[in-house]
Amino acid sequence: MKQEAPLKDKSVALAGLHKEFGTIRNFLAANAKGITRDEALVEELVKVLFALSKTEQEKSKGSVPSASSVRKAWVKVNKDEGYKLSSEILFEDQNINYIVEKLHPYSLLESGRDTFGEAFEALIGPRLRGSQGQFFTPKNVVRSIVEILAPKPGSSIIDPACGSGGFISYAAQYCKKKFKAKDVFVAGVDKDKFLSQLSSYQLALLEANHEVLCEDSLGEGLGELKNSKIKLGSFDFVITNPPFGSQIPINDEETLGNYELGYQWKKDRSGSWIKTESLVKNRPPQVLFIERCWQLLKEGGVAAIVLPEGIFGNVNEGYIRTWLKDKAEIFAIIDCPLETFMPSTSTKTCVLFFRKTQKPNPKAQVFIARPQHCGHDRRGKITVDESGQLLDDFVSLPDAYMESMG
Repeated sequence: MKQEAPLKDKSVALAGLHKEFGTIRNFLAANAKGITRDEALVEELVKVLFALSKTEQEKSKGSVPSASSVRKAWVKVNKDEGYKLSSEILFEDQNINYIVEKLHPYSLLESGRDTFGEAFEALIGPRLRGSQGQFFTPKNVVRSIVEILAPKPGSSIIDPACGSGGFISYAAQYCKKKFKAKDVFVAGVDKDKFLSQLSSYQLALLEANHEVLCEDSLGEGLGELKNSKIKLGSFDFVITNPPFGSQIPINDEETLGNYELGYQWKKDRSGSWIKTESLVKNRPPQVLFIERCWQLLKEGGVAAIVLPEGIFGNVNEGYIRTWLKDKAEIFAIIDCPLETFMPSTSTKTCVLFFRKTQKPNPKAQVFIARPQHCGHDRRGKITVDESGQLLDDFVSLPDAYMESMG
């Protein structure tokens, strides 16, 4: 059995977590016998993460969990929580000991970014994610958005492009700290089976009242599934960073026909945008996601969605703004720094906040924020000032928003 080693200083910068997962991925690729596919590596790593996370508060001061204790912890966690994974961790002891050694300095439940998202990014790699338009949202951005929305007891929250659960897991953490996680209903949808499983596991770890579906969020059947609480028009909050890009267009006529924004729009003689009766040949997914978010909301419900900056200013996309102004009330826009989603993507983004209402107020106050620093540079390296203070303007956004609202 491995000798217990001294506990490392918990003040180690959490921003190094992504680097650690990259190091772990390289080690496992070279040393994990019989496990060659990245998805299989992630699944085994998830078991170790759950064992470490669930027992984090029970760690003995001054010691590092052994491979044997991790295996025992996973068997108990898997049985107690009912995860649909094998009760056996397939990694050899040396693999488990290496993972524990690398991750022990960090609090996995309080890490600076979505822990499971970090693992997936490091193991699957940017090329595969990029082809699907999937880019995980930095935790500081997630935190700002959730704290601006400030869910209350009894709220229902959904992310229709949940990925590994960054938004909804933080929403559950937020609610757990403010009241009780089970006092809100947290839901997610993602068409990637593996990602939706990770999201569900993470919410279960947080003991949240939740449901996660592996479905096409833009498909006709969403909201019509029996024995599911996920229904159109039933949510107080929609929080999402949908896949976007012209290289992954939606061209299925049946899908496009379910959205007003799936039709062609043209300007009349007065220069106003009007919807025609003809479908477009294809539409970037982010456009349809705007309407899907609106469809999921109750009257008075609120959405926060990460979008490419062009939607807010491109002349040819004015129909989107026209549609939205007739259906909702925009109350906040965050103009994100270019580096925010780097190095995953260089796309300039904004976060749009709107409230679903039948009677939008055209003179409603709009909070506009232009943070200059996002906490890291284009390569993902942490940025600090001369005193060593993290350069992250997202931290102060919730307070600035509350102050602006009076």
